[in-house]
Amino acid sequence: MATATALLVGTGCSSGSGTSPPNTPKNATATPASPPRPVHDPPSEFALDSGSPMPEEATAGRLTVGGTLKDSLPIALHKSTAYVALPDRVQAVDTADGRVLATIAPREKTVRTSNEWDVDDSAEAPAVIPHGETATLVAPFLVERSGTGTQADHTAVELTGSDMDSHEVTWRLVLDLPKWAETSLSTLYTEVAGAENGKAVVTVQDRTNAVTFAVDVGMRKVLWTQDRFRAVGIAAGTAVGTTVEDGTAHERVAGRGIVDGKQRWIGTDSYALSAYTAGPHLIVVHGRDYATGDAYHRLVDARSGVTRREMPTALAGARCTYDDRKTLVCSGKGAEGHVAAGMDARSGGILWQLPDDAADRVAPKVSTAWHGRVYGTTGNGIVALDARTGKDLSTPPDIAPVLVNESVGLALDESGDVLMAYPTSG
Repeated sequence: MATATALLVGTGCSSGSGTSPPNTPKNATATPASPPRPVHDPPSEFALDSGSPMPEEATAGRLTVGGTLKDSLPIALHKSTAYVALPDRVQAVDTADGRVLATIAPREKTVRTSNEWDVDDSAEAPAVIPHGETATLVAPFLVERSGTGTQADHTAVELTGSDMDSHEVTWRLVLDLPKWAETSLSTLYTEVAGAENGKAVVTVQDRTNAVTFAVDVGMRKVLWTQDRFRAVGIAAGTAVGTTVEDGTAHERVAGRGIVDGKQRWIGTDSYALSAYTAGPHLIVVHGRDYATGDAYHRLVDARSGVTRREMPTALAGARCTYDDRKTLVCSGKGAEGHVAAGMDARSGGILWQLPDDAADRVAPKVSTAWHGRVYGTTGNGIVALDARTGKDLSTPPDIAPVLVNESVGLALDESGDVLMAYPTSG
């Protein structure tokens, strides 16, 4: 059974925890950040003449030949700092000038390393997790933990918690993995799959197996561990994810209480299953019924597992983004071309949908949505929409950011080769 222990401490139990002191040689090394900039929430304009290139590692392995992103960025934004994840470190980057302010690294040797000649795309974005009146940057690393005496070395996850102002590591947890992780013939991946109210779920998976750890960030301890469960996030106090049955195609979507790990509900036997959180109350689930082979695509209540609605056929190929307010913005390639829609994040009701032939409006390719604003592009150029109504805003921005907050928007430059950080200006 997987365990959690303090780093370099040899004891542990199934839901135990421990932390190690932060004053180590591989703690963050920091330089002063640029002065604070004006904020705009949500931003409508960006200062193109003040853009700064992000480190090349931010897009390594994630760009197509045509200069578009094929995978999500391994980046978390907090104020004017971008935290860029790599397999062996996290870089805190000042988006004002592209300087690396600090490097956050595990104490143990990582399973994979990265340098300017060899950077893979296995790292996922770290997580900025509020708890109480503060917030912590949480980042997991796959490490090789050295054995002692007759104990063999083994693979583990070193989970780091860092201060958001100093970027210094304030605590570390080591999460020991099940035996299948030691003998896996495929690549292991780890990520913070989701967070809510100071709790987080950390997953480790390969092609056929997965394990989930629930962590209380404020208490710095593991709440529970569940093997054969691949969490995709937390919503309504429930860790939601999919079950994994070794060596079979059988899968079920399921929900577990984030505090106690008890199963609250489980879905029907399925295959080709995919699920992700869609705001604070819902999850999107699509797959095929194992008995009949019938495909389904639905919005499900995260706490109860009850289906709120079947997704419209036109949105079959769409993926939904929560705007961190009250709207889901769905975009993708539907049965008859590109589609976009806005849905209420609580009820699942459709607020608007494009294209709209009657209004002679086309669907934008949505780059992201944040705080009531939708950013994207059409054949006419860059657009911005109201997330609740779907109406075009009168003045579109100069970029369609793929990641945005009140301080900065990230977008590829005109060549499609360089990820740029543009400060908000209106």
